[in-house]
Amino acid sequence: MAAAEPQDAAGVKTLRVELVTPEGPVYADEARMVIVPGEAGELGVLPRHMPLTARLKPGETRVQKSPDQWA
Repeated sequence: MAAAEPQDAAGVKTLRVELVTPEGPVYADEARMVIVPGEAGELGVLPRHMPLTARLKPGETRVQKSPDQWA
């Protein structure tokens, strides 16, 4: 039997987010969505997103914890 997928309190699927800089970890938690600055524009990642490789650029990474809470 497959392991249950992570969900938040509202039952929405989540993904594990770990942000690491050269100085070390800066964020680790569950999230509904992550938006990162990509070379070709912003890239949104949702739970069960297909694997991909993308060039990122310096900028703000946004992590959605709930519909109205962003980190």
